Amino acid sequence: MLFSKFFEKISKELNQIREYGDSDTAYQYLNADDCLDYVNETIKELVDLNPRIFKEEYKHVFNEESYTFTLPAIFYKILEYYDSIDGVWRIPADSSDMTKDLRATSDKTLTVRTPWQKGDELLLRVVKFPPDIASESDAVPFPSQYMRFLRLEIIQKVMGTVGKSWNDLVQQEYLRRFNDYRLANPAIQTSMRIRSYGARFGK
Repeated sequence: MLFSKFFEKISKELNQIREYGDSDTAYQYLNADDCLDYVNETIKELVDLNPRIFKEEYKHVFNEESYTFTLPAIFYKILEYYDSIDGVWRIPADSSDMTKDLRATSDKTLTVRTPWQKGDELLLRVVKFPPDIASESDAVPFPSQYMRFLRLEIIQKVMGTVGKSWNDLVQQEYLRRFNDYRLANPAIQTSMRIRSYGARFGK
């Protein structure tokens, strides 16, 4: 959805959503520039709420010997990494076993006891923030099935700035959409053939 269409829809929804019997309409005004800022800010917050929706596979190829892998700056965090010795996907929280050859020391860094060599590969599932939108002709980089939830998040912020709230029916819808979003775990679209044995990929 283009931002111009998104702004049109959220403006209409903002005018429809109000406390029952509230005749004060001045607070419902939202201009395009402010809305654009709200969209960029809120999308980042929602990525953090459920990063699984924005996961993708990333294969890193080492160009020199290294004991440490640091996630490139274009990515937000590591969700999972493939342990090619045990042949399983692990999450950073799995790294409490200090004897493992491959361990996560943070959600951006992995270390090994036996160093990676040039040409070795590391397969990860990572999260990347969508690009900011800058104009009305830009597409809103958010899954279409959760676009209404994104608008409700923004409407809630706008109303909250002046101490307003919505009615119980909208609150029920918001909570339902919030939980649907928070619990979603879509499949990764891209896939790679993975070896389940060997100390490193490519060996």
